[in-house]
Amino acid sequence: MSKIIIDFNKISEETGKRLFAGRENGKQGQILFGLNSIEKDVIFDITIGTGIVVSGSYYFGLLKEHVIIFNNGNEFLEKVYFNGEKYQKSILPELDRAVRRVFRNY
Repeated sequence: MSKIIIDFNKISEETGKRLFAGRENGKQGQILFGLNSIEKDVIFDITIGTGIVVSGSYYFGLLKEHVIIFNNGNEFLEKVYFNGEKYQKSILPELDRAVRRVFRNY
């Protein structure tokens, strides 16, 4: 199983950016985070430090193509880790909202 590391801390340090917002910016984030292959057998390891804000629309643009290959949002979220721990629903409400939105739109 491969692992995709989505490290907002690293990008923030490199760019000085603390706010990640907008669907189009999320799409561009696919390049920053190397989200080029789409497969079910993958772990998404998301790291976000204090003071960094990621909007639901950014997650939507960043992850939509990955989320949609799963049968439902819960199946996708089973593949997510947050700051090194298995993701628990509602820890990142904006991520939850983006995942729900993907399945509402398709």
